Amino acid sequence: MSAKAISEQTGKELLYKYICTSSAIQNRFKYARVTPDTDWARLTQDHPWLLSEIANAKGILKNFLIEPFVPHKQEEEFYVCIYAAREGDYVLFHHEGGVDVGDVDAKAQKFLVAVDEKLSESDEAYIADLDAKSGASLKLTILNPKGRIWTMVAGGGASVVYSDTICDLGGVNELANYGEYSGAPSEQQTYDYAKTILSLMTREKHPEGKILIIGGSIANFTNVAATFKIQTQLQALVQVGHVW
Repeated sequence: MSAKAISEQTGKELLYKYICTSSAIQNRFKYARVTPDTDWARLTQDHPWLLSEIANAKGILKNFLIEPFVPHKQEEEFYVCIYAAREGDYVLFHHEGGVDVGDVDAKAQKFLVAVDEKLSESDEAYIADLDAKSGASLKLTILNPKGRIWTMVAGGGASVVYSDTICDLGGVNELANYGEYSGAPSEQQTYDYAKTILSLMTREKHPEGKILIIGGSIANFTNVAATFKIQTQLQALVQVGHVW
């Protein structure tokens, strides 16, 4: 099969558009596009981080990608490769990255995503099915099933604010899920959505306990218990011993 090399920028744009689709992740991507017609003064005004200097590399470049530098150690880098074959797309991953990664085929973990195969977790697929059958919006993406911080947020805009705030306050490694429900889902749909989140949250214990943040765009007179339908689900989980 023929292959065509692509630039780092194109590769990252593909990841940004088709894989990192949640707003909470997309909002943290930063890069500056530079062309022969670029106004440098305007570009640095829009992207102040461009004025930072890293080391002292200089020279004439034909193609380059400008990104904010994130200080890190060599052992914190990892390697990811996605390539297409007749049977599907292969994803290679190795915990060692950088220019000296070596023989990737021999060391990396390899995963095949067959043609038309779905990657969704069963719980994500369940919510997606509810969403498809409803006139409302029900979304759920599992980020870290062992995470400590879970959210149940009403409204797409509110879900972005909640997730970004958690990350800004240092909880990015403990954020377990990203999602939202809106558009006036029925009581049963809200119950099923809450039951799924609580079931995921209570599957494993955490030494420091777990946190469920419930919120959204509500008025000061809103009955939270009635609106978010959380009490019934909690009582059901307590009865079967899933809440400690």
